[in-house]
Amino acid sequence: VGFFLDGLPDPVVLVGMGLAIVAVVLVSRIEDALDGRSAGLGLALLAGVGFGLFGVCIGQLSAGHVFGPLALVRATEAVMIGGLVLVTRSAWRPPRSLVLAICGVGVMDMIGNGAYILAVQAGSLAVAAVLSSLYPVTTVALAAVLLHERLGRVQAVGAGLAVAGVAMPGPFSSGHSLED
Repeated sequence: VGFFLDGLPDPVVLVGMGLAIVAVVLVSRIEDALDGRSAGLGLALLAGVGFGLFGVCIGQLSAGHVFGPLALVRATEAVMIGGLVLVTRSAWRPPRSLVLAICGVGVMDMIGNGAYILAVQAGSLAVAAVLSSLYPVTTVALAAVLLHERLGRVQAVGAGLAVAGVAMPGPFSSGHSLED
C-alpha cells in the first residue's frame, strides 16, 4: 500500500526494507519442540495483517496532527473492547496488582503510535511500516540482555540483518529534511 501511495523508494532503501522483513521472520521464528515445524504461523500472519491494516489506516490521517489520531485510536479500541466484553460477558477488571503495569504498557503504546504517526508524516508509509515491524527484534534483544536468554543461531542472524537493514541509507540520510 505504501508503494502504491508514495511510489517506490530508492533501490538501496528497498534492499534495507527487504533485510528488515527477513530479520523479523528469523528473529520471530520459534521451533515447535515436538515436530520441528514453525509454531503459530497462522496467528502470526493474522496479527501481521492486523498491524499492517492499522498502519495503513493511521497513515491516512491528517498530516500535522498527532494527538487527534491518538485519541481516535484509543476511542476505537475502547469501543471494540467494550463490545467484546458485552458480547462475551467476560470479566473486565484486572487485578489491582497489574493496574500500574497495564498503565505503563498503555503509555508505551501511545508513545509508539505517536512515533509511527510522526514517521509516516515525515517520510514514506512503506519505510515507516517496515521499521515499526522490527519490534520483535527489540523484544528478543531485551530478553537476551535483561533475562539472559540465549539467542538461537537463526535469531542472531535475524538480529544482524535487522541492524544491517536499518543502517541502509534511507529518506533521512540523503539530505532530506522533515519539511520535504
